[in-house]
Amino acid sequence: MGKNPNNSHISSEALLNKVDRLRELNIAQHVGLPQLVVVGDQSSGKSSLLESLSGIPFPRDVNLCTRYATQISSRRDQTYRVDISIIPAPNSTPEHIQNISSFSPPSLGKHDFKTRFPEILGQVNEVMGISMGEDSSNGSVFSEDILKIEICGPEEDYLTIIDVPGIFRVAGGLTTPEDVALVRNIVTKYIKDKRTIILAVIPSNVDIATQEILSLAKEHDPQGERTLGILTKPDLVSEKSAQSAVCALIEGRKHPLSLGYYIVRNRGADDHDPFTSSGALALDQFFNQSPWSELPRHRIGISSLKHRLGELLEELTSREFPALVHELKEKLKTAKSALGSLGPGRSTPEEQRLLLGQIAKEFESLTKDALNATYNRRPDFGNTQLRLITNLVKLSDEFSTVLINMGHTWEMDDVKLEKLTMEVKHHIYDEGHRHGGEFSIDTDADDENRSRQNHQPPILSPLNV
Repeated sequence: MGKNPNNSHISSEALLNKVDRLRELNIAQHVGLPQLVVVGDQSSGKSSLLESLSGIPFPRDVNLCTRYATQISSRRDQTYRVDISIIPAPNSTPEHIQNISSFSPPSLGKHDFKTRFPEILGQVNEVMGISMGEDSSNGSVFSEDILKIEICGPEEDYLTIIDVPGIFRVAGGLTTPEDVALVRNIVTKYIKDKRTIILAVIPSNVDIATQEILSLAKEHDPQGERTLGILTKPDLVSEKSAQSAVCALIEGRKHPLSLGYYIVRNRGADDHDPFTSSGALALDQFFNQSPWSELPRHRIGISSLKHRLGELLEELTSREFPALVHELKEKLKTAKSALGSLGPGRSTPEEQRLLLGQIAKEFESLTKDALNATYNRRPDFGNTQLRLITNLVKLSDEFSTVLINMGHTWEMDDVKLEKLTMEVKHHIYDEGHRHGGEFSIDTDADDENRSRQNHQPPILSPLNV
């Protein structure tokens, strides 16, 4: 029986929604989630690409570059609406989380979305604490919060992509060397996960070897198995040799990637809206001229790229979701076990004193068992270091053996022994008079007789060596 495409569609939608929900709960800090992540150097054309894919008018000014990760989700629905929210960073303070929770702009419609989006974006920057002016003392330049944009409509495809700030090497203006490191850490956090497909955006008019994002992607994806190259700005490539180099990438003859390369031309400042028929036609006609017309058609244009991204996300989610569920169940089991080991909550002083008393009593019982060698009562004694009396006996035996085998022996003749004995007796006698008392000097026979009376082994005088 053939596979029902409608059932497959519903199944994919349900899985994508579940993964998005897990991301909202910050589960990504514990396990990797299936995701498509757009990365690239600054001025690589990322913002224009995202606008072409989603219809969202992201700012393109160099001073308004991406300052935080942005999750863009499109879903099929009967009515068009755009919902905007913020997912707080995992290390956020309670005050910051509360501030973000209070940010709840109304849903935007199809007609007011593009006009109101810049205003809402300004509110987002304010809530995140991002400084957009020349003075960064009142806020941060970048944030680890996530801006979530969900677009629903009857013509929307099921797709979720995540955009991260563009990589840059040199600090300048508002940015500092710490910002350079922060952005690199944000990008690395996303692309290092094995469940992430890296969408590397590369301008066609620059040498591919100078793009740091490819070096970073290769560092975490050495075989290039989960990296897809997206070439932008082909209209800025005028020299034949440069055009041939771009074609070699797309045809897999240079720097090959398992997922290959796609080439797109995004709307420029003077171009028509790509989502109108005239704008889309103008962009498509660009690839009808040589040498672009000789490239495989399924590797050209936004439509081909968007279709392929939808396929990749569906394949990735379907493949990884069972393992993801198993991993989450194991972590949940471990967390519940750790929580259970803490026991019930003890909020009152009486409950806390009772707990401390129980701990002290348990420790006393454990110590008695350890000293009495009753090891079979507790599994704790599987740790041999806790078997106190056994360890003491072993240490005593070892000490006795070492003393017998390695202890020093002092041999003396009778004259020296008698002289030493008299010196010791005189010393004890003098000490007795000095302290106002008297000392009796026991002979060896006295020590031996007293030991026998006590049924103990004879104890020799310390003068006998």
